[in-house]
This record gives sequence, structure tokens and C-alpha cells, in this order.
Amino acid sequence: PTVINEILSSSLQTLSEDDLRPMSEAIENMDSLKTNLDTLNESIRAARQIERVYEQYNQIVLYDKALLFSDVVKSYENSVKNGK
Repeated sequence: PTVINEILSSSLQTLSEDDLRPMSEAIENMDSLKTNLDTLNESIRAARQIERVYEQYNQIVLYDKALLFSDVVKSYENSVKNGK
């Protein structure tokens, strides 16, 4: 195995800085994109949590308004029924 490794290593062409630079830049760009993607996904999760809480709040407000409206309608119907 050592001999084979030496033969393969000696047959490989060494890469210059100019050869490695595009690969290095591509890897850095991929890392940057991954970081941005992770940040965006976290932002989406946070926004969805806010949306759920806001939706619950809106449902409660709607229920309270519907209940108040129902009470007002009943009161009005009673006043009309009693001639007031």
C-alpha cells in the first residue's frame, strides 16, 4: 500500500494557487449561501410562530365581538318585544 500511495502521489500534478482559487471561492460562496439559507429558514419559523399567535388573538377578538353583538341583538329584540 505504501508503494502504491507513493506512485499515485508522485504521478499527481501539484495544483497552483491559481488552480485552487476558483474552487476555494466556490466553497466559500456555498458556505455563505448555506449560512444565508439557515438564517432565512430561522426567520420563516419565527414569522410562522408570530402568525399563529396573531391568529389566536384575532380569533379571541372576533369571538368577543360576536358575543357582544349577540348580546346587543338580544337586548334590542327584548326591548322591541316589550314595547320599549
